[in-house]
Amino acid sequence: AHERVPAAMAVGRIAAETAVPYPPGIPALAPGERIQAEVLKALQAEVATGTRIAYCGDPSLATVLVVRE
Repeated sequence: AHERVPAAMAVGRIAAETAVPYPPGIPALAPGERIQAEVLKALQAEVATGTRIAYCGDPSLATVLVVRE
């Protein structure tokens, strides 16, 4: 099962969705990966500059879908 949590609470949890900054279109987060603070911070910086984040339920990255513990 999955749950959507605030981004700050997602660090250290297992991702249940993909996050792909576009461009360049290279996945930065994939299901099954443990979410690292550095990756989340980099994705949020991309959002702040106007980069589109594809394939995730909340492209603002205010929340992240994770595996329920």
